[in-house]
Amino acid sequence: MIRVRQLSVYVPLVLMVLTGVASADVKVAIVDLQRILSESIRGKEAKDLLEKEAERKKEIIETKKEELQKLIEEFEKQQLVLSEKARADKQRLIDEKSSALREMIIQYQQELQKKDQELTRSIINEVSGIVEEIAKRYGFTLVVEKNEGGILYFKNGLDITDKVLKEYDKRVKKRSR
Repeated sequence: MIRVRQLSVYVPLVLMVLTGVASADVKVAIVDLQRILSESIRGKEAKDLLEKEAERKKEIIETKKEELQKLIEEFEKQQLVLSEKARADKQRLIDEKSSALREMIIQYQQELQKKDQELTRSIINEVSGIVEEIAKRYGFTLVVEKNEGGILYFKNGLDITDKVLKEYDKRVKKRSR
C-alpha cells in the first residue's frame, strides 16, 4: 500500500554537518512516517479507499476476462464450420479484445499507483507541519524519518511518532466534525 520515499541520501550528510555543531546544541528525534501512514485515521481511510477502488477495477477486469474467455470458447467450437474469412474476423476480434484487456489492466494499475502517491503525499504534507510544530515545541534540532533515513539504532525516547500520530488524528477528528 502506501510507502514513504524520502531522499534518505541527505540524512547522513545532514548528520555529518551537525556533528560540527556542539553536541549539547543538537537534539535529534525520530519519526516513523510509515507507521503514521498505516495507523492514522487518514492513512486507514486512504488504504480503504484504495482497496475499494482496486476491488471495483478488479471486478471490471474479471467481467472482461470472462467475456473474452466465452468468445475464445465459442471460436474454438465454431472454427471448423466457419469460413476462412469468418475465422479470421473472429480471431482478429479476440486479439483486439485481448489487447484492450491488457491495456485496461495497465491503465488501472497506473491509476491506482497515482492515487496511492497522491494520498501518501497529502498525508505526509499534513504530517510534516505537525512534525515541525512538535520539533519546535520540544526543541529538536533535527527530525529524521526512521525507515528511509538509514537509522539502524536510536534511543527509545527519541521517537516522536506517537506524539505526531496522536496530534494528527486529533486534528483529523476536529475537521470531520
